[in-house]
Amino acid sequence: MSLLFPTSWDGPSSSSAPALAAAQGKKRKRPSTVQKEDDIDLKSVEINIEKLMKKMQQEDVKGAKEQKAKEEGGKIKGKTGGKEKSVLEKGKAQGAQKGSAGHPNGKQAGRQEKEKPLQRSQPTSIPPKSQTLNDVETQGGKNKKRKRGQSDANQHVDTSPPLKAQPGEPVKPADDAPKMSKKEMKKARLSNPAPPTTVPLPPAAPSMPDTKLTPLQAKMKASLSGARFRWINEQLYTTSASHAHELMRAQPGLYSDYHAGFASQLAGWPTPPLEALAHLLQALPKHALIADLGSGPGTLARKLVPRGRKVLSFDLQADEWVTEADFCERIPLPGAEGERSEGAVVDAAVCCLSLMGTDWVRGVREARRVLVAKGQLFVAEVTSRFTSVDTFVQVVESVGFSLQKQEDKDTHFMLFVFQKVEGEALGDAEWEGILEKAEGLLKPCEYKRR
Repeated sequence: MSLLFPTSWDGPSSSSAPALAAAQGKKRKRPSTVQKEDDIDLKSVEINIEKLMKKMQQEDVKGAKEQKAKEEGGKIKGKTGGKEKSVLEKGKAQGAQKGSAGHPNGKQAGRQEKEKPLQRSQPTSIPPKSQTLNDVETQGGKNKKRKRGQSDANQHVDTSPPLKAQPGEPVKPADDAPKMSKKEMKKARLSNPAPPTTVPLPPAAPSMPDTKLTPLQAKMKASLSGARFRWINEQLYTTSASHAHELMRAQPGLYSDYHAGFASQLAGWPTPPLEALAHLLQALPKHALIADLGSGPGTLARKLVPRGRKVLSFDLQADEWVTEADFCERIPLPGAEGERSEGAVVDAAVCCLSLMGTDWVRGVREARRVLVAKGQLFVAEVTSRFTSVDTFVQVVESVGFSLQKQEDKDTHFMLFVFQKVEGEALGDAEWEGILEKAEGLLKPCEYKRR
């Protein structure tokens, strides 16, 4: 047994049987292979230093290669005539070849491929987009100065017209223009009316007989018709008469939609203003010619013509009773401004709730033009629109009228009767003053949602 076991067992001699049995119960201890911490740290430091030195050598070699590539990348020698070609020209040629081979944007691809290394070595050699390739001549990787003639010829000149103020925007003078006074700014604003509202037009109500509609459908139809009427009404009161005329021409259905809603609104008034005006017009001679300005569907003519009266109706859309005309712009009747009123044939002009546009005073001036000497102007207007009744009367009289009668008996509207006064035609300065005074004098007539 002593020959089978080495003498490296711990304990007494192996020749002793009791000692051998005790030694078999103990675990064998292997020789230690663990090194000291000082030895480990020293070797790891040596290894890290060697790795660092190798890495530095590799970076030095890599940096030298990159530097050499930069120096050689700036120039590409050509063999055409013994001269060097610029990288940009060669990139353009290669891009053209790629484009001819089916590349969707060959020229641009070739230019991009050659411009990338050029930006590092020669960042100033790429001409801006506004220049042509002829403006820059490269030789030896350096730019030559542009020729003076080419610089002037290729220089961009802005030939676009000066910007004008949009409708409704304040007119701003140019930087080199003389400053405008408040009066001049207001005059420019009056000649540049505000644009219409950008709120979309509500859809039209379905054209179904009311007898075939359920109560809910009838309510929805009335709601759509009311919303559409309020939108059209806002356009007529917040824009010029010429804009309203264009709107009705572009969408003819708006005219009938508006007057249908207007009739339903008037149904709730104690006294219709047209009835009050018809009563006043009965005092005129039988042969008197009446011009209804802003007549709608010709309600006044339908009422008075059967009684033997002569009535001409004018509004933004024509029918069998109405002639199409914007009476704030031009009434298709003879007449002239001045003392003699040459050619005028109208004895009475009527404006029944029709001074709607922002330029309503132009309609007053046009009514005076077509009236005979001492002709009369009848006006009915919503009471709540007047910011000042006295100022309204003054403005109308300044156009060439004198107030003959004024009634405010009704709770909803007021009646005025003016007579034409002979005098000289209005001068430009005088007319501009009238426009300025009339601005904002009549508020828009708004109908609330019920």
